[in-house]
Amino acid sequence: MARLVGKALILDHVRMSFTGDPWGTVNGWVFPLASIVWVEEGELLRGFQPSPMLRNRADLESDWETTALLDLYTHGDLTTDHMREAYALLTRAADILRAMGRAY
Repeated sequence: MARLVGKALILDHVRMSFTGDPWGTVNGWVFPLASIVWVEEGELLRGFQPSPMLRNRADLESDWETTALLDLYTHGDLTTDHMREAYALLTRAADILRAMGRAY
């Protein structure tokens, strides 16, 4: 079996965490991705406004998604470019869900 890398690795984690709630799943990953890019690069991703309390890694949430992403990032399996790519795809999915009336 081929080893997943980059955006595909993130999307595999998204798939594994899916519990039947597309909107909740998408948002459960969009915010950690944007938060990590903000903390690591100081870059605001489209549609993301960080908390004023979010200044460094210690301020990040300790949820499963954030922990998984930071672990992969720290071990060199992901870059912030991969996170940007996954964020773009997931925010597009959120836009589609919103247009379908499936946002809450």
